[in-house]
Amino acid sequence: MTTLYPTVSDAETTSPETITSRHDALTSAVAGIRVRRGSRIPVEQILLGAAAVLFPLGLVFILLGWEGAAHNGRTYAQIDYLISGGIFGLGLSVAGGFMYFGYWLSRQLGEERRQSALTLQALGRIEELLDASMNARVAGIEEATTSRSRSKSSNRSNATNGVVLYATPKGTLLHRAECPVVARRTDLRAVPADTDGFGYCTMCDAAGVALEG
Repeated sequence: MTTLYPTVSDAETTSPETITSRHDALTSAVAGIRVRRGSRIPVEQILLGAAAVLFPLGLVFILLGWEGAAHNGRTYAQIDYLISGGIFGLGLSVAGGFMYFGYWLSRQLGEERRQSALTLQALGRIEELLDASMNARVAGIEEATTSRSRSKSSNRSNATNGVVLYATPKGTLLHRAECPVVARRTDLRAVPADTDGFGYCTMCDAAGVALEG
């Protein structure tokens, strides 16, 4: 007597190796189905093949109808040849012409898509090159600006190092010793040229002295 549910012996025979082999077989079968689906004939080839068959076949029917009607003196027989050969052949030729027109449109559409894809790829490459060039230019400008600032700071510190100018007790301008503004004053104080919070007198060119030092 057979049972509807698996027994203990059936469950024991379903080993992990058996399950793995079944899974592999199912995976390979599904992959084969995908390959067969992807290997379909393109629509362009179908339209071209149908046009290549229908249009000449229609011409052949037209010629046969004309041949039959031309060599038969009976009116009813000529009408039969006209209907069976001429009209049917004309329909086949028109259908073949439409098929070829569809093939031509399909080719044009495919070419436009290909050109659009190539244009997008070219634009993408141009955009990448412009971005890279712009980034390199910005990095170069930033590096040059930083280097120039460091150079100016270094030159200023080196130029004003050790140079001493003079200022009044409450003044914020630095003067040379022979400056006519402070030449007769005896309460001057010596201030280093690179001291913060002081400016330079323009009459005696104190700034030039500081840079020369």
